[in-house]
This record gives sequence, C-alpha cells and structure tokens, in this order.
Amino acid sequence: MAQLLAGEGFRTVLFSSNPNASPGMGIGRDFEETYDQSDVDPLVGGWKRLTSPAPLLRLFGNWLVENRRRRFFAYLHFDPPHEPYIQPQWLTTLFEGQPPPEYRIGGFEFPVEQPAEVEAHEHPPLPEWINLYDAHLRYADYAVGQLVQELREAGVWEDTLFILTSDHGEAFGEHGYVWHGYGVYDELTHIPLLVRLPGEISGGQRVTALTQTIDVLPTICDLLEIPYPSETVQGRSLLPLITDIREEVNDYVFCRADGEPASYLIRNLRWAMILYGNGEWRSLYDLEADPGQTTNVIEDSPERAEEMLAAFREFAMAQRRPPFEFLSPSAQPLPLPPAGRVEITPETERQLRDLGYLR
Repeated sequence: MAQLLAGEGFRTVLFSSNPNASPGMGIGRDFEETYDQSDVDPLVGGWKRLTSPAPLLRLFGNWLVENRRRRFFAYLHFDPPHEPYIQPQWLTTLFEGQPPPEYRIGGFEFPVEQPAEVEAHEHPPLPEWINLYDAHLRYADYAVGQLVQELREAGVWEDTLFILTSDHGEAFGEHGYVWHGYGVYDELTHIPLLVRLPGEISGGQRVTALTQTIDVLPTICDLLEIPYPSETVQGRSLLPLITDIREEVNDYVFCRADGEPASYLIRNLRWAMILYGNGEWRSLYDLEADPGQTTNVIEDSPERAEEMLAAFREFAMAQRRPPFEFLSPSAQPLPLPPAGRVEITPETERQLRDLGYLR
C-alpha cells in the first residue's frame, strides 16, 4: 500500500507503539518514514508504558505540522487495547466494581493445546479482567478522538480519508481460549472497520456485509482511482458497499490462527466452519440459531458442510502455499520459502516476550 501511494505522490509514514508491528519485524519497511518503539521509549521512560497513546500522538502531531500541506498516507498503530491493560485511573474508575457485559465461559471444542504462557497467564478474576479490558478499549477510543482532533487543528480533517480497524479481538474463555492469536471464533475475528470519506458529515451507515482486512488496500486504491495489481491482490474493493451499488462483495471470508494445531475459519453470513491443521477436526455453527457458536452441527448439516469445504478448497488452490493439511490428515504442509534474516535487539526481544509474542 505504501509503495502504491508513494508512486502517486503521497508522503508515506508509519507510527507504531507495538514492536511486533515495526520495521524491525518486517512491517513498514516500504514506508518513507517510520517511527516505532525506539522513538516512543524516550518519551515515556520505558517500554512498559507503551500502552499510552500519548507519545504516538505527539510524534504524529509534530510530523503533521511539517507535512500538512502535502498529500500523505499515515499509518498509526496504537497499542490499546492490548495487554497489559494500563490506562489512566479515571478510565479504570468508569468500570471498576461494575458488573461487566454478559459473558460466558466455555471449553475447547476439541482437545487443542494453548501455549504454556497463555495457560499460565496471570490475570485477576474474570469480571475484573473484562472491566480492565473495557477500560483499555475506552482508552483506544479516546486516542482515536485525540487523533481526529490533531487532524482538525491542522486543518486537514475535511480532506482526509480516515479508516479505523484492528488486527484482532480478545478472548476471555468463551471457547477455552484466552488472550488472542490462537483461535478463530467471532470474539477473536470480528473486528471493527470504520471508513469516513473526506468531507462526510452525515451519521453514516452500518454495513452488515462480510469484509476482510485485505480489502482495505483495493478500497483505498479505488477511492483514489489508483491502479493496483488485481491479479495478485486478493482483497476486494469495498467501494460498491460504500456507494450502495451492492450489498456484499465477499461470499465467504477466511482467517487462520496459530495454535496446537492451527485452525482455519470459513465464514459466510449464516454459517461458520472451523478446520484444524491435523486435517481431522471440524466444526460447523449455524450463526442464525447459535450466534455464540456453542453447538457443533456438522453431523446434522452435511450438505452445508460440504458447501463450506468446497469454498475452502477453492480458496486454498488460490494460495501460493495451499493449506491442504486442513483438509486431510495425510497432507503435509508445504515448506515456507526462504526468508530474509531479521535481527532484533535484546530490548525488542524482551518487549516481544513480555507482550506474549515470543515463547
């Protein structure tokens, strides 16, 4: 995305508080300017305060003063909502001692294994833990409001295409999983996507169609009338949804998560199927009758299951490394292509380990 927009004369810049989303980990190397945790640390006095959005906002605000008169593409990656759930006390107080939203505790559909550090993850009692998460989620909302204010004060808000999304949700034991990264149920994969067009002042509309994060790139390019390599970009432009030309652009969406074994989601508006990397375990949920995904009905709906499997086979065939191991226990995962070596500093390694990204 940065390459395409830079080629059209946009100044590209990345701001990230999360060491896992930084040039050191291979994300953002194609941006012309980058500001990551190494730039944030001196402003907050140590990485454990990276959950504060203030330094990122300060860095962006200073950059915006110098660049507001040019076309730019800025990517900001706030850490909230992300553990550790550290926010100002006034936000914690909003939820402290209150009954949390309705929640449920469930078990694993199959005897999967979570990494040891997740199983041993220290946390307060669940109601308090959920309230802390909600307070931190409010912190993220506050950060977005401050970002909008920066754009307003710079006089560029009305000319800005503003997109907000997330990389994952958070699990609190609904299906056995806690934290994130190891399951593909809705609590982990149903993320926000908000698109505000330049100059738009109406209340907007809610779209129920299925979207994927890979749809963001072609959507931006279509809105700006920028050509992109459609033969290699698998996402689909959401412009037909925005302009009310169509009610959906994806018949199915797909998502993969790590775990022991890994799992793959195939989802349409009515059904969700989960396949596991051992090629044997499968589950099917009727989202209309069972939005909480609590009852596996694969034995009762064989025709529907086969339709979902057919969609996955078509999807798998379109990948450079078809994930056939999710379809058959005899299929072997294809080897990964050679990758460039990434050198990370001991400090970055410590940050990633404490955030749960390294074992």
